[in-house]
Amino acid sequence: MTKPAPSRRNRLVDLLLFLLLAGVFSYYSLLGATFNGILSLPELLPISVGLLVVLVLWWRVNRMYKGWVWHNTAFDLVFLIWGLAIASSTLLNPETWRRSAQGIWFVLLYIALWYVLRDLLDNRAVTRRTLVNSLLLSGFMVMIFAVLQVLIGASRGLTLTEMRPVSLTGNANAFANIMLVLVPLALVSAIQARNRFERILMATYAIVAIILILLGQSRGAIVALFGALGIFVVLIFDHHEMLSIKRLSAWWQEQKTFYKGLIVSISITAIIVTIGVIYTLFASLSVGGRGLDNRTYLWDAAIQMFDEDILIGKGFFTYGYHLPRFDQIPDGQPQAHAHNLPLTVAAEMGLVGLLALGVSTIVVMWRVLQNWRALMGRERMLYAAIVAAMTGYVVHHLLDTPAMMPLVALIGLILLVLIMTPAEPQSIKAWWRRVGHPIGLTTLWIMLIASAIWHTNNYTQYHALLRNALDNETYFESANQLENLIIRDPQNRAYILQQAYLYGLAANEGNEIALERAIDGYSHYTRIEPNHAQGWSNLAALYYQSSDRRRARNIIDRALLLAPDWGIYRHQRNVYAGINRDAQNLENIEAPDARPGANWARFQYLHDIIETEYLPQVGRGWRD
Repeated sequence: MTKPAPSRRNRLVDLLLFLLLAGVFSYYSLLGATFNGILSLPELLPISVGLLVVLVLWWRVNRMYKGWVWHNTAFDLVFLIWGLAIASSTLLNPETWRRSAQGIWFVLLYIALWYVLRDLLDNRAVTRRTLVNSLLLSGFMVMIFAVLQVLIGASRGLTLTEMRPVSLTGNANAFANIMLVLVPLALVSAIQARNRFERILMATYAIVAIILILLGQSRGAIVALFGALGIFVVLIFDHHEMLSIKRLSAWWQEQKTFYKGLIVSISITAIIVTIGVIYTLFASLSVGGRGLDNRTYLWDAAIQMFDEDILIGKGFFTYGYHLPRFDQIPDGQPQAHAHNLPLTVAAEMGLVGLLALGVSTIVVMWRVLQNWRALMGRERMLYAAIVAAMTGYVVHHLLDTPAMMPLVALIGLILLVLIMTPAEPQSIKAWWRRVGHPIGLTTLWIMLIASAIWHTNNYTQYHALLRNALDNETYFESANQLENLIIRDPQNRAYILQQAYLYGLAANEGNEIALERAIDGYSHYTRIEPNHAQGWSNLAALYYQSSDRRRARNIIDRALLLAPDWGIYRHQRNVYAGINRDAQNLENIEAPDARPGANWARFQYLHDIIETEYLPQVGRGWRD
């Protein structure tokens, strides 16, 4: 029976829906779901939250108007297991619950979006092809800015190794993860193109994405790209029943001489490029700052954390809280994860978290096999590209964790939805689930949106206070005004840290009241964040300014325990102990600036922080 052609009205609806999704994806890809949009540009937060509200309302009205049916998903039970892992690790590590709460909010958001996207696919409101095309179009927008960065870099004489395009994501690894996901999706679009122009366009898209990945020098993404392309080739061969030597040989014999030569040339080129890339990857390990030890110490720290609390871990989203205990300098780079997803899960949620991860993996593999057997023709080819993209995404997360950025996490969520949606979804049968499912999901969305509005209001005020303090040097007044935010959110470490810092800047100008409040602030902060060496360093400098040398020595010793190899702290210890009393090294020195990417607290608390974490008093060598 011939499938009826879609009506003009249906084609128009599909086009409008595609443009809507592509526009939403583009906004969140370029701004809304990047760290720039979330942390650095609070002006965008109302737009991001408002757009989310509009989309949720649009979905809810559509499903009511069109009478959509709720369906089962393979992750319904899996989410409960993850909930147990996250809840147990959070509740049994109460000292870090506020950190965990930040991560939990995002997890709940991703779960809520999972059900919305599944609902759209299950009720045939959108197709896999629509979502894939929307990803490709939004990815093209991200790609444009990266290409411009490369062209500008070339015009300024930068070498290929100096060009690390990041587009608007601000991070080379996150950008590379986005590109590697798009490569197999673009390739299958080129293969299935209906005309030559479209085929050339999508092939060019894939090639540019690969070049940008290589220029980005993200080794994890490059390895993951090979994994994605390898799986894509295997699945395409399996789709055409060409995995056997006999079948492959017969196909080869059928090819014309021209195509045989073309295939051989492409294969030789691919082998040469692969060898060159592998050589470059190994050579990069000897480059300063990019050696293997930059990963292994993170992995080793995660293993030690897991060993300390095998069952429930150290607390969800708390890897960065504990990491300074295993480093020798105060956070050369901010790390909220172990650059390996399973190790991060093990460190933060122990065996319960690993159980959830293992069950999730089994469920995904089972669904992939089921869908692969059920899908046919063009849909099966598209599914092969989606599986390949997800493979690359997963491999990259064995060597890094770019999903720390919400944009990358959202892309992974979309891929997961595309993979897990069955060819024939099963509707929910139990009456209590038909009643409870929409009530629970609606309640969840109300809680998420209400808390997002509350946070947006607080964060906008917080950011404005920091800007005013730095622009107008109103340190004391701005620190006082931060008290209102601390009352609203008394466990928010960022507010407490920044208030203490601003009081410290005012104390540096001779404000005695500010000095007392700065000491109180840092004393409070170091009690709840005892692994933050910079906090101890600042507190020691403040005590020394107040002429309490004994406490200053004791406090700087705490910083030295965390970072024994950091020369700034050794210098402070010598000054406070009077070792250099008769020497010239008591003259004022500049407080150390934050090294590139060294703003530890920003990525731990998901709040913008004043870039220089050290007070001027650290380098002053205050005299009586």
